[in-house]
Amino acid sequence: LTGSKLTGAWVLVRMKPRPGEKRENWLLIKERDDHVRPRAEYDVLVAEADSAASGRTMEQIASGGVARDTATAPVPLDAPFQLATLVDEAPDGQQWLHEIKYDGYRLQVALDRGRARVITRNRADWTDRFGPIAAVVEALPATSALLDGEAVVFAADGRTDFGALQAALSAKDPGPIVFVAFDVLYLDGFDLRDESLLRRKELLKALADTVPTGGSLRFAEHFTGGGPAFHASACGLLLEGSVSKRGDRPWVGGRSSDWLKAKCLGRQEFVVGGWTDPAGTREGFGALLLGVFDETGALRYAGRVGTGFTDQTLAAIKARLDRSATEVSPFADPPRTSGLHWVRPELVVEVAFREWTRDGVVRQPSFQGAREDADPRAVVRERPDPAPSEPAPADGEAVAAGVTITNPTKVLGPAGIAKGDLARYYETVAPWMMPHLAGRLVTVVRCPHGSGGGAADCFYQKHPEPKGWPDALRAVPVHDRKATLDYFTVEDARALLSLVQLGALEIHVWNSLATDYERPDRFVLDLDPGEGVGFAEVCAAGRIVRDALDALGLAAYPKTTGGRGLHLITPIEVEHDFDAVRSWTHAFVEALSAAHPAVFTARMSKVLRPGRVFVDYLRNAHGATAVCAFSTRARPGVPVSVPVSWEEIDAGLDPAAFDTASVPLRLASLKADPWAGYEASRRPLEAALFAALGLTPPA
Repeated sequence: LTGSKLTGAWVLVRMKPRPGEKRENWLLIKERDDHVRPRAEYDVLVAEADSAASGRTMEQIASGGVARDTATAPVPLDAPFQLATLVDEAPDGQQWLHEIKYDGYRLQVALDRGRARVITRNRADWTDRFGPIAAVVEALPATSALLDGEAVVFAADGRTDFGALQAALSAKDPGPIVFVAFDVLYLDGFDLRDESLLRRKELLKALADTVPTGGSLRFAEHFTGGGPAFHASACGLLLEGSVSKRGDRPWVGGRSSDWLKAKCLGRQEFVVGGWTDPAGTREGFGALLLGVFDETGALRYAGRVGTGFTDQTLAAIKARLDRSATEVSPFADPPRTSGLHWVRPELVVEVAFREWTRDGVVRQPSFQGAREDADPRAVVRERPDPAPSEPAPADGEAVAAGVTITNPTKVLGPAGIAKGDLARYYETVAPWMMPHLAGRLVTVVRCPHGSGGGAADCFYQKHPEPKGWPDALRAVPVHDRKATLDYFTVEDARALLSLVQLGALEIHVWNSLATDYERPDRFVLDLDPGEGVGFAEVCAAGRIVRDALDALGLAAYPKTTGGRGLHLITPIEVEHDFDAVRSWTHAFVEALSAAHPAVFTARMSKVLRPGRVFVDYLRNAHGATAVCAFSTRARPGVPVSVPVSWEEIDAGLDPAAFDTASVPLRLASLKADPWAGYEASRRPLEAALFAALGLTPPA
């Protein structure tokens, strides 16, 4: 929009009508751009209260017979929490959305007339403890809302740390605490609980995108389908587990089969019924006696936990035990040993453990923290249900993004991945891949011959086939220098999955857009290590290239290749043809090699590469391609090409860590876009840049 009051980019969303309504209702949500102004600094209703069209005040408009519609639903402040049911395995099927299971405090944040309240599961008001969360919600472009999510503290490795969360609360330092929002139940007069979860998350994402990244509010990313593989990857990264939600369902209060959770280890809440004396030099207590309530309301003994405590937690919990001490055991089946002390069953703790024994006690328990937000009477033994399943597609087929995948169990050589698993990967990463893929001419590496087919049975394909070519892949006639040939583009997830059906293991893209295929909008420098050069040395070489480009006013965004090399992508203005851009990159690489002869070579010959990095500029020729971001590679282990940040490279990046299992989890836990600022850094290849390298500027 370009107006006197509303300016910049906005999201316009049509709402589902409430019963009895005949008109359409819409939400207009501001995108985060250069036109955003915090409400604390600028309030348009105060600064420009009069009508932009007529200059009249609201009172003048009202007196003229134009009334405002103030009929809105109230904020559902008493809405219970929707809870997940424990299952033994994450469900499969495309109707399921999968999220990481965060380790923190479950909260609702209610925004009413511009003021936010933070509410726990047992309806306690913790706004004073989570002040930054309340403040960031108050800064959203809304006057009323009800958000659902988890308050967490992220550790340096990206995992959530419940102990660090408790430490922040104990120290009354909420600065490190982040609210990971995964649902919105109400927004600006509209009760959204009858909308599907997927629809609600779309609205929530639009809201979350209006606040700066790295702050106290984050949107909980999700992935569609492939629940068992997603959960296995979560466990492989030592996360607590995964949560699976029906994307097509409305909100349902309480525990239901629409939200499921699968855990990597046993972990749940227990009620403390007593303690044992400390031994040796330990102070406070030796172990806590744990219990859970059964269906009759009796507290059943569930074992003891004596590990996982710090000196601080020992002292704090012992003080609480002393205040609730009693002479009578709260257990219906108390342990029969000496030296036990009893307490009223009021304190709830969270404990991780290996398994339940046949006697109903936990093995290898470890204390995780006290749960001040939990109701002791609601603590029961969590027993996993079998994971729900959807009927298998006919004839052994699978469906992903609306595309039928035949022979989903066929293993594609030489990568060694099942066709169905490849489809689930691409369906999951499609939203992140499309900005790098859509609108560009594509070449693919197809390996359709199954596990018996090695690399020799794979082939490149850049032209559509005359018969049987998927309709989702749009053909584009390209007037080449010798002839006019059809290429194709991949514009959406359906087209992407059509490539999987064709057995495509690699996707490569041009450096220009299909709408202007003669003039690139970026160039690529491929850093290819010679014999004896490790990835750390490739990264060091990449920093030299980055700094050289920066000195010329150009940016460089790094991307792993799925191999031992590194791609540096530089966005440029669409101005020169491929010949001019290739000539410039050639001259740049020659100058770079001359300045650092021990590090770089501009010669392709492998004889000249040992101990040095070959900087390949030939990917900037007309018709040349580079592997697309998030594309798999036709290599054992199914490595993936992934955009990364320079901070990650400086921290010691391992490119082999990126595969079809780890990349979806990486995307779910990212704190910020590694390529933030890409479009803003786009620059022209000016005449001065050609002259600086001794080239005649193109006409």
